[in-house]
Amino acid sequence: MSKVIYLDTGVLGFVTHPNANQEARDCLTWLRDLLAAGIKVWVPEICDYELRREYILNNSQNALNRLDQLKAAVGYVPINTPAMKRAAQLWADARKRGKPTADPQALAVC
Repeated sequence: MSKVIYLDTGVLGFVTHPNANQEARDCLTWLRDLLAAGIKVWVPEICDYELRREYILNNSQNALNRLDQLKAAVGYVPINTPAMKRAAQLWADARKRGKPTADPQALAVC
């Protein structure tokens, strides 16, 4: 089974923002190393949406171009029911392992 990495919105922002700081440059190096090692990298559509709306809001055409270039270079996971169910499962699994995905106070409990 080959390794697959799904980029979340934060990482996607680091690797596509045109004014990269050292942390962003390190993230881009990490991504390039993954690709060079033959690891499949995917951009989930929901993450593209979250980041794209911010870039559009801020009139960041360079960032939008970089986002589109990255999507063309790696895999893309469109939103559909199976993808969203899998995303929910991955999120819950990460939380159960103690991996924070957001501030615990940001979670709504039904």
